[in-house]
Amino acid sequence: MTKIITFANHKGGVGKTTSAVSIGAGFAKKGKKVLLIDLDAQANLTASLSSVNFDETDERTVYEAMLERKDIPVYNVSENMDIVPASLMLSNADMQLINAISRETILKDLIAPVKSKYDYILIDCPPSLGIMTMNAFVASTDIIIPLTMETLPVKGLIMMQNFLDTIKNTVNPGLNLMGILITNYEGRKINKAYEASVNQQYGNLVFKTKIRKNITVTEAPAAHLSLFDYDPSCNASSDYSMLVAEISAL
Repeated sequence: MTKIITFANHKGGVGKTTSAVSIGAGFAKKGKKVLLIDLDAQANLTASLSSVNFDETDERTVYEAMLERKDIPVYNVSENMDIVPASLMLSNADMQLINAISRETILKDLIAPVKSKYDYILIDCPPSLGIMTMNAFVASTDIIIPLTMETLPVKGLIMMQNFLDTIKNTVNPGLNLMGILITNYEGRKINKAYEASVNQQYGNLVFKTKIRKNITVTEAPAAHLSLFDYDPSCNASSDYSMLVAEISAL
């Protein structure tokens, strides 16, 4: 059965894109077939793995597919790993789809014809809880919430949980919170205090693996490479390898 995992948090800068790319690359290197879907108009996932600027080409992106409701565009970026790219045009999609019939199931319907080709489909969301994120939640089997150990992201967990519960109670009863992923971790006193609070509230839903702060996380996307291809020996690569193993065991 294909696992469809969405990486979501209404707060930006918490590691959604890095986590989607790194976990996808980790599974691909283990021989799993992986599809990454970029639902963020900033197209950071797309730029992390492809040198093509889809704003400057006539190539189809997830934006055209969602508006036309057909033919999701899939591009290969490395062995066992494909992407559905985004472009800046995606920033218009929420407004253009706001009155569309069954707008929350568009992505689910687009994925259906290609789903069986993949072991994992990983979806990177924008930092909002709009129509794009709703589509991702409706299409998914599981949710991962990347989280930095700071005041605002931790407080926002309640909002994320409420959003997930709403989708689960209305249109996707099988939706599962796979886990909360601690990212950009430094082990400072304030980090540990927030970590203790999150662990107390969510217990086993917090991944045992934490992603340590590492400059390589910002360098790899500029080279259009995953962490594993850019620097397989860095702390972040080691952490994401452990996380892939932890997810595999679930």
